[in-house]
Amino acid sequence: MLYEKIIDKIIAKDKNINKDVFELKSMTYELMDSFVNTIVKKDFNEIAQDVSEKDKGLVFKAQHILEKSIFEKFPTIELLAKNVGVSETKLKADFKKIHGTTIFQFYSMKQMLYAKEILKRDDISIKEIAITLGYANPGKFSQAFKKFHGVLPSEFIA
Repeated sequence: MLYEKIIDKIIAKDKNINKDVFELKSMTYELMDSFVNTIVKKDFNEIAQDVSEKDKGLVFKAQHILEKSIFEKFPTIELLAKNVGVSETKLKADFKKIHGTTIFQFYSMKQMLYAKEILKRDDISIKEIAITLGYANPGKFSQAFKKFHGVLPSEFIA
């Protein structure tokens, strides 16, 4: 049902002479993200079976710390492991089994998704967002944003 709504939007937009390429790209990413999330949720139990309930709890604790830290510099894996009480190697392996990505990629993804939402507002500058997310300068933030979203923040139109 979700796919149909997104596909209908894409098709309707395609009929519009004044297509907004970025909006079409965004809807396509939304469709792909929804599809991948469905597969991940379906396969999650199979993949995560290799991780004990206790270790899943530790991974989710680390995830919570990362999510609280998106407005700061990346907490080191050493610090994360120490805070959840597990070795760095074990945390990295279990995190990847559960989330399908590295700890830093997960952290970066959360930052970039947040940045995209904030850019929809007109009252916050790219520089302010970069500083809020702990980037040394707006150029580094713009580079990371483009790598993740495919466009520069200045090109992003909500």
